[in-house]
Amino acid sequence: MFGKKNIKKKNLLELIPIKLVGSELKEDGKVTLLIPRFKSKFLLNFVPKHKSPFFKINLDEFGTGFWISADNEKTVEQIGVELKEKFGESIEPVFERLNIFIFQLRRQGFLELKDPKEEK
Repeated sequence: MFGKKNIKKKNLLELIPIKLVGSELKEDGKVTLLIPRFKSKFLLNFVPKHKSPFFKINLDEFGTGFWISADNEKTVEQIGVELKEKFGESIEPVFERLNIFIFQLRRQGFLELKDPKEEK
């Protein structure tokens, strides 16, 4: 994992997305991201019983496809190929869309990118 400055020197297709938030699969087959309301466990004691301790963000079918495919081991390129096979022409241009989506998730702190070359 690396900072914002170092990412500009990397090829996005070679990086591995690492999920930083939980998720749940809804009955309609789409994914909902579970974002904690508070970072402190102490503050969770003050959340009313009828309220969820999470903010919920519903993903569309393409976002759901990405989130399910991202298993903390596949590269962005592998995920893009899987999405292209699953959705066909409707997801084109797949890698440009993935670029925008991944950086939105990263900016919000929902995922991080790891370079598999740096592990060795």
